[in-house]
Amino acid sequence: TPPPTTENYTVLTSSAASDVYKRQAWEWGDALFVVIDEYQYTPDLPYTPTAGEGFDDPVTGDQWSWTLGDIQFTWFKQTIQNSPAKYKFVFSHHMLGGTPDGGPFADPGYVRGGAEAAAYFEWGGKNANGSEGFAAHRAEEDFGTKPVHQLMVENGVSAYFHGHDHQYVYETRDDIVYQEVPSPSMDGSGFSGIYFEGDHGDYQTIEMQDNAGHLRLTVDPAAVTTVEYVRSYLNGSVNEGDVTYTYTIAPNSPCSLTAIASGAWSSEGTWDDSCPSPVPNALTDVHIPAGHTVTYDGELTTVSSLTVEAGGTLQFPGGGTLTVLGDLAVSGGVLDLGAAGDLVVEGSLINNGRLIQTRTVEASESTEAAVTFLDYGGYGGLTLTGNTGSPGSTTVEISGGQACDTDDSSVQRCFTITPTTSVADAGVLFHYAASELNGSTCSTMEAWRSLGGTAWTGAGAVGTRLCGGEPYSVEYSGVSIEDSGSLYSLRSASAPTAVTISAISVSSPGSTLLIAAAALALILTLAVSYTHLRAHETI
Repeated sequence: TPPPTTENYTVLTSSAASDVYKRQAWEWGDALFVVIDEYQYTPDLPYTPTAGEGFDDPVTGDQWSWTLGDIQFTWFKQTIQNSPAKYKFVFSHHMLGGTPDGGPFADPGYVRGGAEAAAYFEWGGKNANGSEGFAAHRAEEDFGTKPVHQLMVENGVSAYFHGHDHQYVYETRDDIVYQEVPSPSMDGSGFSGIYFEGDHGDYQTIEMQDNAGHLRLTVDPAAVTTVEYVRSYLNGSVNEGDVTYTYTIAPNSPCSLTAIASGAWSSEGTWDDSCPSPVPNALTDVHIPAGHTVTYDGELTTVSSLTVEAGGTLQFPGGGTLTVLGDLAVSGGVLDLGAAGDLVVEGSLINNGRLIQTRTVEASESTEAAVTFLDYGGYGGLTLTGNTGSPGSTTVEISGGQACDTDDSSVQRCFTITPTTSVADAGVLFHYAASELNGSTCSTMEAWRSLGGTAWTGAGAVGTRLCGGEPYSVEYSGVSIEDSGSLYSLRSASAPTAVTISAISVSSPGSTLLIAAAALALILTLAVSYTHLRAHETI
């Protein structure tokens, strides 16, 4: 990773500006760095002072007293959950609670240990006797149901770096590195009797070395992160700058998470168990297949990509914002943002299904009062101006990847506008992509309004056509939109056919001639109807 610049370095501020310097997160290249504060929110003193420090809090001796506090805890969860970083590194002076025995030099509340201690108290959720204790000691409405370590496992934390025990110790637990960092200016092994090399079942203590030195991390997004123990010259046993131990950390990569039932976005029962995280996060490619309706109930959630397949639905009845870092593909399914749902699509929005959004449009001829629907990921959507009328709460549905007419020659994007109050002179800006032209030409594009499915009429007065770059658009004024819903189609110069045929099924080989004759009769009828309509200037 190159040195920090404005291009590759982003500071992620905390949720409260007043304590921004007590907990920090930043992204540098392909890595997320999170610093948490285990002191600021701990309400009392969980140990008897032994190092000459002053104190004015009551001494409780309760290792559950060590806490991030509910605000910092939630901030930490959201920060690691919504980051797509290939590497996620967490730092603090020591853990929350520590090992139950506390090591040989202090009472348990003084916090000793790394991977072993990760099983206990707010960090791991267990009481000192090994029983589960998180639910009894942390209110679900403030902390949720999972302790720190489990959140790190589910959200791709690569390594946790901590001090306090004054020695080099490299450990792992559930594929997360727990690294006790060495002292750069202290000889010896710090506090002995805390760590023991070996496989301890739930965790592994892989390497222990004496001081002094520091760690050097080299992040390679195309390969691995290399962690080196670089020694300082103190006692002559090693040379200044010698590397006496090296290990590597593999990068995160997105995992495919698929809905297996209809239900809430945040419910583990909605999704399969194919990813470390049981619910969507920034490291998941989310799929909603046929037969399942997923209800978004997040506030700010990030995913790697999203696909709503044919017969699947994602709906936002309660609002909230979903960020999609890659492409969002509605592949025959339905994406309904409702009146308060919102998206951030950093890739492309690809619609071959139905997009639905409801917004309020007031009476105004000002372009500043124009309301845009479904403009995400370069899709363009539709922009509506009420002009002298007030449509009020208005729902726009855009069907993509399909023509709106019988002969399949209109632009493959259909628009339905349903206002609360009918308006006779709205302004509408229709957007579409070059891949949807379907034989039409941008420079002669016209919009047509369906007359109850029996004929089409010109949408209004055509204005500017923008064909220089995608999405293309055509602007109309004097557009009539009705509270029963108005369907619009785009096509060059001539009107679409009046009837849309969804399918014809053949029950037996002998039916072929009959259906062919019926189809021919229908085509002739439509041709005559179209000629008649043109003669009467109703298009």
